[in-house]
Amino acid sequence: TPLHNVLVETILELKEEGLPIDYMVYFLENLMANPSARSIEELYSFLANKNMPITEDGFFIAYKTVVTYHGNPFTDVHGKNVKDGDLVDKYSRKVRNNIGDSPEMARNQVDDNCNRTCSHGYHVGALKYSGPGGSYNSPSDTVILVKVNPKDVVSVPADHNAQKLRVSKYEVVGTYTQPLGRSSKQESYNYIDDAYNSWGYEDDSWDN
Repeated sequence: TPLHNVLVETILELKEEGLPIDYMVYFLENLMANPSARSIEELYSFLANKNMPITEDGFFIAYKTVVTYHGNPFTDVHGKNVKDGDLVDKYSRKVRNNIGDSPEMARNQVDDNCNRTCSHGYHVGALKYSGPGGSYNSPSDTVILVKVNPKDVVSVPADHNAQKLRVSKYEVVGTYTQPLGRSSKQESYNYIDDAYNSWGYEDDSWDN
């Protein structure tokens, strides 16, 4: 299938300059596995935000604002035990978001209408939405880093200038300490290894 878009142009530019392209090809393959043409087109707008690195296996890193749970232990909607001090989602406070957790819901349970700005689905965002001082962030909140497969993106809501998106699945891979680098032809292919170290995340676990 012929493809003509900014992602393909970037891959060709990287190849022309003799830079690694594997991670971008993997990203393209994952993106093309998304069953929604609309989701694919909308994702380009979201990823135009800064500090959204693409990983070696073709996923991307986004941010999510969560809160610390205080109270009696309970079992969340995915069967995870939640205790005092764990991280949970800010909206329902019923989904655990500790490092290593991978919340998931059926894709058809996520609202794919970008004109419904607040609706069903897991929300992740760019810095201006989910980061410290972002529109969905309060001083007492925690910002986590989440790894998302492009095929699991369902919608980019029309509000907040494409700063957030709804997904059916993500993995919590770390907590925010500073803005991440962004994959580009100007940056080293090893940028994600630096991110591993800054997150304190084990390489072997990342590849599972």
